[in-house]
Amino acid sequence: MTLFGMIIYLILNYQINSREKNTKLLRVWPSYRAEECDWAIRKFICLRCLKNGYKYAQEISFDEERRPIRLHGCFSDRRGFFPIEEGKNHPVDF
Repeated sequence: MTLFGMIIYLILNYQINSREKNTKLLRVWPSYRAEECDWAIRKFICLRCLKNGYKYAQEISFDEERRPIRLHGCFSDRRGFFPIEEGKNHPVDF
């Protein structure tokens, strides 16, 4: 491999790794009845979203070691994703 080829390889590899670290994923689950929230990681958030006409969602980003960091919240086509913090934005006695 020539020096030029090596430099191109390193630049492309750096760009790919940078994109992977900054990638955010959005998972949105349709739920129409309270029973459908039984599988949710944060069931009370799912129930709260359902009560207000939204869908339960998770935004997943990754730290430097590529471990997932999950934010739980609600999603609507109009508002997009908005996180719900435990015990702060809503009552937990649903």
